Amino acid sequence: LNRLQNRQLAELGAFYSRSYNAREKLKGELEAAYGQDARILRSEIAGLEQKLGKAGGLQKLLSKVTGAYGRRKDELGRKRLSLANIEERRQERLNALEARIAQERERLTIHHQQVRDLLKDRFRDPDRAPPPVDHSPAPAALSPMRAFRDAANDPGTDAPKPDRNSRRFKSRDSE
Repeated sequence: LNRLQNRQLAELGAFYSRSYNAREKLKGELEAAYGQDARILRSEIAGLEQKLGKAGGLQKLLSKVTGAYGRRKDELGRKRLSLANIEERRQERLNALEARIAQERERLTIHHQQVRDLLKDRFRDPDRAPPPVDHSPAPAALSPMRAFRDAANDPGTDAPKPDRNSRRFKSRDSE
């Protein structure tokens, strides 16, 4: 039971680490793709709002007569729309990532509960219940030696085989 809990905690830790890394990677990608454009648009919007807001009575009247006021308002609307579009695309990608993370977390939680239930059933009635089967792939980082041993024992792989002539395999009688 303790080994099961330790393995499940390790799997959760690896999951949280992968999730954090995926979020940070996506944030970097989004910043590279949209960051500079969004900063430029924000500064241009602030400049246009300032020009439109500071215009005094005579200046405002003159800009309305020449059409500059309307052009600035239209330009401000287009820039706000562009900025909103950028923010929407960013949010869509973030939401898609969060949905994938939530889905993986749900699968992991269900799997952990199923394994715990199987183990509980086995302890209640060891004769009737089948032994617990762990269908989760063991990450290579958690058991690299096991992967090496499995590959070495598989005749269909080109993995290096243990040297039977090494000191480790020699018996004391043969020396």
